[in-house]
Amino acid sequence: MLRSKLFEENKMQRFMAVANRLRCRSFLWPAAIGLAIMLQALALHGFPIIWLHRAQAQTPLPSVAAPGFSPARPFRFRNSYPPYPPDSVRLGEEGTVMVKVTISENGRVVNAQVIRSSGNARLDNAATGWIKFRWRYYPANLRGKPISSQLLYNIKFILKG
Repeated sequence: MLRSKLFEENKMQRFMAVANRLRCRSFLWPAAIGLAIMLQALALHGFPIIWLHRAQAQTPLPSVAAPGFSPARPFRFRNSYPPYPPDSVRLGEEGTVMVKVTISENGRVVNAQVIRSSGNARLDNAATGWIKFRWRYYPANLRGKPISSQLLYNIKFILKG
């Protein structure tokens, strides 16, 4: 009987967690739809589109399982996409660059290293240069003290249209 009661309480907690996540996301749908329509319109008119997403492998310096560890978080609205190099647009160059970003204790990008090249040095240099000089983070913390960390990002340069 005790096991059944605990199971029902756990089931209710999971249900409430999912409901809260969906409620929070429901406010984002209009913005996401508007963004998708805008990107599609830009692509139809020949503007280059760049997609950026965090790679699956996140490799901070300390163990993620370490108690009291929180990873680095990017400043909101600060870390923008790198601009498409004009020569690459003219030559029709596309590709995906995997970049390892090293973040210092004060949140600045110390190093942006190409892990997997796009096959084009111009796109690789555009991604790493932009990340080094433009991106800022709230530093990772270990037991309340800021520490340096590393993150992986895939930056896709795609020409549409």
